[in-house]
Amino acid sequence: MDGRKEDAKNLTRRELLAGGLRWLAAGALVAAGATMTGKNLLRRGDRQAETCINEFICRDCSAVSGCRLPQAMSYRQNTRGAERD
Repeated sequence: MDGRKEDAKNLTRRELLAGGLRWLAAGALVAAGATMTGKNLLRRGDRQAETCINEFICRDCSAVSGCRLPQAMSYRQNTRGAERD
């Protein structure tokens, strides 16, 4: 048991740096994964939070310009195309 404690205390500089870099890389991977997961959850939550106030009749809706529902986005895209023709 005493041998293990001595081995743990007597790390070379190279081993210490390698271990530190390994833990740093692991931490960076965990942080990146958490950030990506968090952003995905926030985006999904935003889409679910928005509800239609005009029974999905975009043509007569006052909020269509800022609406993020797929139907409103499609309506805006189609009406822009019709105005150009």
